[in-house]
Order: sequence, then structure tokens, then C-alpha cells
Amino acid sequence: MHTEILKYKRDFPPADYSLKVDSYTLLLESNTEKYDTNVFEVGGHKCRLSFYHNGDGKNKGSGYISLCLVIAETDTYAPGWKVNVNFKFFVYDQREDKYLTVQDASGAVRRFHETKKEWGIAQLLSLETFKNLAFGYLVNDSCVCGVEVFVINNTGNWESISLVKEPDNGTFTWKIENFSNLNEPHYYSEVFNVEGINWKLRVYPNGDSKGKDKSFSFCLTLEDWGSHPMKKAIYAEYNLRDFQAGAHPNLHQYDIVFTSHIIFHSKLFGLRYSDILKYKRDFPPADYSLKVDSYTLLSESKTEKYDTNVFEVGGYKWRLSFYPNGDKKNNGSGYISLYLVIAETDTYAPGWKVNVDFKFLVYDQREDKYLTVQDDNGAVRRFHAMKKEWGIAQLLPLQTFKNPAFGYLVNDSCVFGVEVLIISYTGNWESISLVKEPNNGAFTWKIENFSKLNELFYYSNVFNVEGINWKLRVYPKGDGKAKDTSFSFYLTLQDWGSRPMKKAVYAEYNLRVFNQLNDDEHVEKIGSNWFKHETGWGFRSFMSLRDLRDASKGFIVRDTLIVDIVFLVISVADVSSSKKPNIV
Repeated sequence: MHTEILKYKRDFPPADYSLKVDSYTLLLESNTEKYDTNVFEVGGHKCRLSFYHNGDGKNKGSGYISLCLVIAETDTYAPGWKVNVNFKFFVYDQREDKYLTVQDASGAVRRFHETKKEWGIAQLLSLETFKNLAFGYLVNDSCVCGVEVFVINNTGNWESISLVKEPDNGTFTWKIENFSNLNEPHYYSEVFNVEGINWKLRVYPNGDSKGKDKSFSFCLTLEDWGSHPMKKAIYAEYNLRDFQAGAHPNLHQYDIVFTSHIIFHSKLFGLRYSDILKYKRDFPPADYSLKVDSYTLLSESKTEKYDTNVFEVGGYKWRLSFYPNGDKKNNGSGYISLYLVIAETDTYAPGWKVNVDFKFLVYDQREDKYLTVQDDNGAVRRFHAMKKEWGIAQLLPLQTFKNPAFGYLVNDSCVFGVEVLIISYTGNWESISLVKEPNNGAFTWKIENFSKLNELFYYSNVFNVEGINWKLRVYPKGDGKAKDTSFSFYLTLQDWGSRPMKKAVYAEYNLRVFNQLNDDEHVEKIGSNWFKHETGWGFRSFMSLRDLRDASKGFIVRDTLIVDIVFLVISVADVSSSKKPNIV
């Protein structure tokens, strides 16, 4: 648990899971410390939320509400397993219809492992603020909280670029004979290769397009672009020359000299705004990385930016745009700039929108850490047909970036990356309400021929309260250490294994043995527990066997014992993965 937190509000609900509490006061007054949600899945892992309605007092959460993210069902994980996670908690402001978003102020990535299966925020929101109607978090005794989980799992998607000055074999000469007899619109040279890339020269003897019959046209072209496996643009600076060979007017000689050339490598495994938050972390970018091996040549080239290959996150295609000298059109002069661009949107339906929360990263080679840069107020950026890119024009001052002491540019090499979280509502939610004195919340069981019972324990018939099946269980001669000394009396859930939600049920209940001679002398005890599986809760030493069997006491009459249960409070949960909860 940690206390340095960042808070801001946004319009979008939690992407991964929401919990609605419909009777907060009853939950607060119950004898339960926390409420654990149903299990939900994110990034291939099972998780749950733990809601401490009165604060996690063990972790300095007294006077607050607390939330924890718990990784669940890890029995099948390999020894030494670790899961790295960045998460945000949410509390719904019903007054403004916005979501208070709470996260670690330093953007820390939390590592879950065998001995640390939960992380959270003990001082999420003070109870004074939470209960104040003016803030809108608790309205009509109802509140909603939620979580977004980003699993830091490196995809292995990366690319590197380098610019080669005056590359080897960077010259090609083409002799065109019988030039005056050429009558086709254009001609190609043979294919030639520079730095592993195939090229051809193309000439228009009588001019091309607007230059037809006026100028000689001379072009450099890529060969086999359609079959190029990476479909990656290549930057080149080149010198095209035309010179006659000696005194032969019908023999022209053309050549090209590459002065600067970009080489691209890729491997696939698997608002511009000024208020930004910066912090460092150990983990590399989860979604995509770009390595620049010759930054100086790139910054001195005539290209404004470098666009990466396309990569996929969340079912959408993206690319990074890197401005080595800053995006000057958006106040980026004197900085390096990075943008996230949504790509290949031609097939999207009209009016498409994609809501995204993203982070940029710059590798500090000196400390082996990643400077992480994100919007300071956690804004979710909406991509659409008229706005296909968002980024940070003033990502890092060039003075800082180029200073070797900071470790961002070492041996003319630097590394950038991005993490992209698509805010796409999953519809995973649950609601919990506590019902006080529920209808049909009492059940009476007459146990006849009590003295003749010789089994270890007996069950009552099944009875239903608030849609949940229960049974009573009694041990006529005592259970365990109470054997032969006490009467044992329990409440149990029925058919736990067949329940679709496998959800624990909270109950406060009154177990009672009737005194059939005197209504003022019933024996009763009140319990409160979370029930799951078929395990029973109740009292091993409910009452002494001596008192129970004493005929003068009036508990057994005509060899019949009468017991009952009255539910004082019971939880009712609803879980869904297909619709939003009704939160007003």
C-alpha cells in the first residue's frame, strides 16, 4: 500500500471492472472488514477488487476508504512467477457524472508474486469527503468504484533505424546508347542494390507530365515495393548526374551517388499538451520501441520526422512519429517530440472513435531506467477521423536530451517507446447490496425422535432466502472438541459448486433453540460470516448437552427439538459481463 497518489477526474468509466454498493451503511455497520469482488480477467490473469468500506486499518487506512487489487487463482503458475502491473482506481462522482481517478503519483509499476498478491491504496479517499453529499460519491447510500489494469508484458515489438553517410557501393552508373532513337515514354535501368535495398533509375527522354517536350526527367525509384516484407519507407539523400560520354552525342551516361541513406530494421514477436508527468521506472515499454542508431545524421537530414512501422495494440493499428528536432508547428522547437498515430482506418465505420490512455518512454542508458512521460491529469485522448494523432511536442528539451550526463543519447544512439491502453468498456461489473431483515428470512426445523439420533450430524431441508439456498446442520452429540459436552449448530450454503457466480455471501443471523415451556428462555446466538463452498458457520458449543437434555428446562418436549434461524442481514450480489450497472 502507498500514500503518494495523484487524483483527477475524467468522463470515461473504468475499462476493466466496476463494483456498485447499494447499501453502504449496512456494509459499514456489518462485522465484515472488506468486500471481495468476483474474479475478473485482465491480460490473461485473474484478479479481484477488495473494498475496505471503513478503511484498511492495518495499513494506515483508518478514516479512509481503501481499495486493493488482488491477483487470484495462481495455483497453476510456475514457481517464481511475477506479474508487473500499472493500475488505476476509480470512484464515481454521481453529481458531476465523472470518475475520480486515483493512481500512484510516481506511476510505479507494481510487481505481484507469490508472497505479494495484492497492491492498493489504503488512503484512497477520506471518509469525511466520501460521505459528504456535496461531492457526489455516496448518494442514496449507493456508491460505485472500479479499476483499470495494465499488465506490463513486453511484446517484443521494436524497430531500429540508422543513417549511413556515403554508404559503400553507393554509386551506380547507367549508360544509355542510341538515345536519339528512344521513343517510349520512359525507361528503367537495371536493378542495383545499396545497403540491402533494391533501386532502379527511371528516365523520361522527352520529359514527364508537365515537362513533356521541354525537359529531361530523371528519377530514383524503389524496386519491388509491393513485395517488400516490411512496407517501410526509406529515406535517402542522393545526387543524380547526367553527362555525355566523350564526343558521342548519341551516348548518354547517368549516375547516382547516395550521400546519406537510412537503414530500417524491424522485429515482431508476437493534444499536444504541456502539463506532463515524468518519472523513471525499471520496465521497458510494453507495446513498441524505436531505436535510433545515428541521431545526428537524422537530425541533420532534410526530413522533419521519422514514422515507425505499423504495430497493433488492442485490435487497432498504430505508429510512432518521432521529431528529432521537435515539432515546430506545435511549439516543439528546442525539444524532441513524439506522437502516437492511429493508422489504416479506411475500413472503420463512419463516426468511429477510439479512446486511449498512453505513455511515452525514453531510455536512460546510464541508469538502465526508462523515463516515462504522460499527461499530468491522466487525460484520455479520443482518436477519430479528424484527429488521428496525439502526442507531446515538448517531450524533452534538446539540451537535456543531448547531454551525456542524462544518458538519453549515448554514442549517437537513443531509444524511445510507447504503451497504449485502449479505454474500451468491457461491461464487467458487479453490484452488492445488503438487505436488512429480508422477506422469508426465517426458517424453523422440528427434529423429532431426538433421543434416537445416532448419526454424527443431520441436515435440515433446503430453504431459500433472497434467491440463495441454505441448510441448517446440527450435531446432536457435539462436533469436534465439543463432542459429548455441547450441542453444535451451524448454517451452511447449499449447492455452492453449481452456483454460476461462485460468489461469497455475507449473512448476519440469529440461531435459536426453542424453549417449549417458556418463551422468555430460548437459547440464541448471533453470528456474522462470509459463506462460500459448503463450509458451515455457527457455533460448536452452542449450548451444553446437560441443559439441552434436562426435561425440566423445556428444550426437548415429546422427544422433539425445535430450532430456527432468522436472517438479520444478507448480501445480494449481481455479476455481469454484458451490460453497465444502473448507477443512479
